[in-house]
Amino acid sequence: MICSVLGCGDSVTSRGWCEKHYARWRRRGDPVAPYLKPGNRANCYGTPLERIRKRLLFMENGCWKYIGAKKEAGYPVIRITENNRAKNFNVGRVLYEDKHGPVSLKLDLDHFKYPQDGCIGPECCNPDHLVAVTHRANSLRSDSPPAINARRTECLRGHSFTEENTYRRPSRHGRECRECIRIRQYQ
Repeated sequence: MICSVLGCGDSVTSRGWCEKHYARWRRRGDPVAPYLKPGNRANCYGTPLERIRKRLLFMENGCWKYIGAKKEAGYPVIRITENNRAKNFNVGRVLYEDKHGPVSLKLDLDHFKYPQDGCIGPECCNPDHLVAVTHRANSLRSDSPPAINARRTECLRGHSFTEENTYRRPSRHGRECRECIRIRQYQ
């Protein structure tokens, strides 16, 4: 028997195709899919938005969970090839920009609904759960030590951080209580 693909004269291996066309079907889902160089394979299954939508799981709490590749921190990514250069893009940013328009690279997308409103956080790609903010604003909304210290209204000894009582060192980040500095100097 001869391969069922038009123009191919090789003998059948499986499913009516030769070895080459059967391998293409197994790899790409199509026996006549063209071979693409490794840098171009990322775009061979549709536009980035089509590829993203195939991997979205819509949850009851309104989150859109992406069931594809993720970074170490859990943020979903998609590989997009432009001008023969492949690059990973954040799926949440791609969906947000599709709905709301371009976002400056100087801005971060913050999950403002996480965790208080039941949002799953980094895995969620719902553009309605994201807001574009500066990196500083995004960091201050977190529970990191710098964010916790920035929200404090008093020093460790209970002195309030007022404009008159706060000293900011020019060579370091953060702030110090002037009253505590005086206590340290005279001990």
